[in-house]
Amino acid sequence: MKRLTAILLILIISLSVVGCNETKSPVGDPSKVEGVKKGKAPSNEESKIGEEEVTLYIPEDFLYSTIQSTVDDAKSKGATDVVVYKDGSISYKMPRDKYDIMIDNNRRAFEVSIADMVNDYAVLSDIKYNEDFSHFDFYVDRQIYTNSGSTLLQETLYAGSKMIQMYLGKKPDKIKMSYAIYDAATNEKVETGTFPDDLEAIYER
Repeated sequence: MKRLTAILLILIISLSVVGCNETKSPVGDPSKVEGVKKGKAPSNEESKIGEEEVTLYIPEDFLYSTIQSTVDDAKSKGATDVVVYKDGSISYKMPRDKYDIMIDNNRRAFEVSIADMVNDYAVLSDIKYNEDFSHFDFYVDRQIYTNSGSTLLQETLYAGSKMIQMYLGKKPDKIKMSYAIYDAATNEKVETGTFPDDLEAIYER
């Protein structure tokens, strides 16, 4: 459990904000954020990844820290033209070279967290994933996994997956993370799922 907490902290620090409506801190009053432009509504709820400049859009429900903290962090990474909208969402621009550095750092931090999970949990033998972290294959000790009845590992990775996908330019309402569970001993597929589609059912259990 201590390691899981550490992994969550790594994701929060490295990705700046993590989407989790059930546990996030209050994001604050958008009208009181300092040093930014103010907007009534987002002009475009989609990030744009250009060759020389990137425009990133972060919905309010993706925010873990306060709006002000998120804005200050973005500026420290080279963000300009920061706009805070009435609904609490944020957009800002960033030179492509600084954006590439940020994405590379986020990828590396997430990969380290994934490797730590494999090393520290007896249930896991391996985790494989695609380039944008939108799909994960978990290779597990079937008995331990079945007895646990938990999707905590998948939920933890979903937090990082959705943020990286958003930074890569995917529209927030189109972001999903699929996964498959394999028996490490036989390579038999024993379970599949997709977040956030499965989250409502999980919380209703």
